[in-house]
Amino acid sequence: MGDIESLPFLEAIRQIHLENGPTNCLFIHVTLVPFLSTTGEVKTKPTQHSVKELREIGIQPDILLCRTEHPLEQKVREKIALFCNVSKDDVFEVRTWKRSTSFPLS
Repeated sequence: MGDIESLPFLEAIRQIHLENGPTNCLFIHVTLVPFLSTTGEVKTKPTQHSVKELREIGIQPDILLCRTEHPLEQKVREKIALFCNVSKDDVFEVRTWKRSTSFPLS
């Protein structure tokens, strides 16, 4: 979200949803839920902000795929669901694994 270059694509998917109806179209939003090691907590604001931006142009995500390096607690998933207007059952954790530095890059 935020790049002006992506606006034509976002408008196109908004129109596809409009033309095909909500029963024939599903919006899946992949979002980052960063972990701050200094505070030991995940931050949900970037996800809330990106969903807000999508909603402002007429796109309401149906499913959220939350990229994170640490497991999302149930209360975090519930918070994301509440502030992004999706069911808590539609908020999924997608673990992002750090690349191991013990293997040489080839």
